[in-house]
Amino acid sequence: MGLPLYDRNILEEIAREKGTDPKNFQDIDEKPRNKLLTRRVKGHSNSMEENLAQMQFEYLQKKADSGESFVVLGRCSETVLKGREGLVSIFVT
Repeated sequence: MGLPLYDRNILEEIAREKGTDPKNFQDIDEKPRNKLLTRRVKGHSNSMEENLAQMQFEYLQKKADSGESFVVLGRCSETVLKGREGLVSIFVT
């Protein structure tokens, strides 16, 4: 269909935007935060895992806001893009 597919490659896109190496993100991608070593204060977190997830959510929202059509595999995209016009969600088991 010629649509861009976003999965793990979304890390490369975000790294390019942030001017960093995508390898910095690979070890913390899709991992839960360590609740003993991290904390949230007034909506801000010192958890690298949580901050990377938020960057991915913002990236997907920005793409959707631009009107671009794309396919996302995972990444909590159904929840992040919920309520957007044109959203088609498919769950495969």
